[in-house]
Amino acid sequence: MPKHKGPIRRAILKFLYKSGMIKLSFYTSAFIWHRIHRKKEQMTVTDVHHLFYIDFLKVPPDKMEIIRQTEKSITTLVSHDCPILKMAATINEDTRKMCLNTSKGPCKYFIRKLGANIRVDNDYYHIRPHYPKCQETISILN
Repeated sequence: MPKHKGPIRRAILKFLYKSGMIKLSFYTSAFIWHRIHRKKEQMTVTDVHHLFYIDFLKVPPDKMEIIRQTEKSITTLVSHDCPILKMAATINEDTRKMCLNTSKGPCKYFIRKLGANIRVDNDYYHIRPHYPKCQETISILN
């Protein structure tokens, strides 16, 4: 186990996760981001990808790999050490469950605020540490 992962820290993180405080903070970050930033009227899937991953989630471009891109969708593999992955390991929760419970709602909220016709879908079977990279798809619907 890494240093500084003592039982008190684990207990606090587990409390924050189980109480929904972490999810609430993620929603709050998305809300504040949208209050500060202006969105373009017409967005391409590349625009949405950049705003979501680089501007909002702060994923370094070298930690992303685009594996499929069309005019209306983009599928990305991400190897960035996200906070949810670290927290799941710290409190001994399954990453799939924790990601689904903590980030699915806030990420969908963030994307919907960019446009009602935009969707993000996480592949919860291709998620770390079960796979080397997390796979997600952003789509713009007609």
